[in-house]
Amino acid sequence: MIAVPPPAPHVVRRKRTSIWIGAIITTACVAVGTLAATATLAPLKTPAQVAKAYLEARYAGEWDEAWAMECAMTHSFVGSRSRFARAGSHWDEELRLPRHVVVDVADDVQAAEGLDSIITVTATVSSPERRDWSITGEVPLLVQDDRIQVCDGGLGLNPPPGA
Repeated sequence: MIAVPPPAPHVVRRKRTSIWIGAIITTACVAVGTLAATATLAPLKTPAQVAKAYLEARYAGEWDEAWAMECAMTHSFVGSRSRFARAGSHWDEELRLPRHVVVDVADDVQAAEGLDSIITVTATVSSPERRDWSITGEVPLLVQDDRIQVCDGGLGLNPPPGA
């Protein structure tokens, strides 16, 4: 039988220290990776939040932001972001629409008949600049592949049915 002497205390200590350092580095890498992935993912939004953000951008004349929220059908119908901005600016000026608005969106999500992926929410837009002005209508939204996009042709609120 061969006798093996126990390892020296400094060797055991060095081995444990290496394990702890490896565990700390691994934990730090996982934490940084999780933080980076979470920061780059867009938060899930509700139909009401999407409609509100769209209408706020639309009435503020933030055309790039509003265009980015429009669905492919609207992009195809309107043609381009620049045409969307020109037409929107023209109508805003023609109708003397206020730039500073307050948007209230109801949580009354309604699915359109026969189209499971199209829903509408009711929104009211008013302005502290013009107390005599407000509009209420339905905002059509396309829900597809965990995305919610506006499909209104870029012109604003559609009147509610029966109005």
